[in-house]
Amino acid sequence: MSQSYASAGIPLDPEWRTDWTPSYTNFTPGNGTVMARFAKSGLVVAQFQIEFGTTTTVDGSNPTVSLPLTAADNFADLTRTNLSGGIADESGGSTFPLVVRLETTTSMSASVLRADATYLSLNNITATVPFTWGTDDIWFLQAIYEPA
Repeated sequence: MSQSYASAGIPLDPEWRTDWTPSYTNFTPGNGTVMARFAKSGLVVAQFQIEFGTTTTVDGSNPTVSLPLTAADNFADLTRTNLSGGIADESGGSTFPLVVRLETTTSMSASVLRADATYLSLNNITATVPFTWGTDDIWFLQAIYEPA
């Protein structure tokens, strides 16, 4: 992986984590380089990062990544439960903040902030949002949540 957000102060220290193998919807990692780690101490802190390879694709709108542990179902509408944040990093130099949220008790997704109106709103990630994804782009998600 040419860049890791560990160098930006985001803790990817191997001493505090356990690896997990996520599953996906509307997303194919292909030959991308995946890092998926989590720790549980009361709350779960999960971190997912992929550096896109030549065969990595976003296959539709709103791609999801499975959580390492099932989340508590404490809310009437899980999709309004924000977990933390993330980064979409285009290899050309643009970086976009993401809002990470629960999709179900077993999966998370990320939305980019849309700024073309009076107020910010959330927009689903697609093959062309927030940019056209390509080789060496990075998608980083961090989720902090209560386990079931």
